[in-house]
Amino acid sequence: MNESQLIPVHEWRNSHSPAGADLMVIAERELRAFTRAVTELFGREQARLAAEDWVDELDLTDASPGPTGLN
Repeated sequence: MNESQLIPVHEWRNSHSPAGADLMVIAERELRAFTRAVTELFGREQARLAAEDWVDELDLTDASPGPTGLN
């Protein structure tokens, strides 16, 4: 069974492993998709503010979910 394990944000951001790089690519894609959706629904200014909030919340997060190895 695959379970999520919490990874401290500073480790996630500073990771030079391929898995860490993949997480950054995924996060960037999710932010772009989120921003695009907010732009379509509420306009560019709201999308900019929402993206800033998204990044601020990420900064406040102590840990992000990440993959785990098989136990």
